[in-house]
Amino acid sequence: DRYVVADCGGGTVDLTVHQIEQPQGTLKELYKASGGPYGAVGVDLAFEAMLCQIFGEDFIHSFKAKRPAAWVDLMIAFEARKRTASPGRANALNISLPFSFIDFYKRHRGQSVEAALRRSKWVEGDG
Repeated sequence: DRYVVADCGGGTVDLTVHQIEQPQGTLKELYKASGGPYGAVGVDLAFEAMLCQIFGEDFIHSFKAKRPAAWVDLMIAFEARKRTASPGRANALNISLPFSFIDFYKRHRGQSVEAALRRSKWVEGDG
């Protein structure tokens, strides 16, 4: 018998293949652990990169530094939505921005979050 061990961690996803040797019942490694940076941390970094593209890298860095509790709230909301994602899901996963993010953006940029989202390629529009 053969089986695959999938170790889906925070930083990487690694796969290993084992075979059970008969009759002794020992394990033989057929394929050593290998993988890549596809763990949960990579997804979080991609989300942050998307926010930087939409709102500007300088704004995101400033928001993280000046409103750390609100940044944590945003990442907690993202984590909750991330856990509901699945490959077969057809509809979008929406993430609510904290009020402090919306307010800080308006003060920092002098325009609304909605304006930034409308300009973005990441948000589907209805026309």
